[in-house]
Amino acid sequence: MGAFLVGFFIFGLFWGRAWNSKWGFVNHLPSAIMNAVFGVALAGAALLWIGAVRTSSWIDAQRDGTSSQIAGSGVFNREVLRDAWDKISPLGGQQELTAPADGGNEIRLNNANETHIFAASAATMIKRYLPSYGPFASAQVM
Repeated sequence: MGAFLVGFFIFGLFWGRAWNSKWGFVNHLPSAIMNAVFGVALAGAALLWIGAVRTSSWIDAQRDGTSSQIAGSGVFNREVLRDAWDKISPLGGQQELTAPADGGNEIRLNNANETHIFAASAATMIKRYLPSYGPFASAQVM
């Protein structure tokens, strides 16, 4: 509402007075209509901006909540560990460690390629978990 009033009265008054010192809202109806359209557009832009800011804040909150829920999930962590172990173990360098299937809870990342494999395993697993959390849940899709 404030944006409309600013757009209509203040900008309209200054704009009208700049062209004609005797300009008024009542005696120049086409200009007043244009000012009203401008005021409505300004008010709409303000509402859209407020909506965008609130949506951004909501997404940030959902991202933080979803991250903590998934990171704290032992089942998720175990599945990532097992999947990564199955891909990294054949490459060597894991001989002294216990496999996750046998109760082990660590993987040695010996080079950048193994780190990439581990990250890809986590990304693959997260695709299965995200549809049940936060803004990704199918119940919240409209």
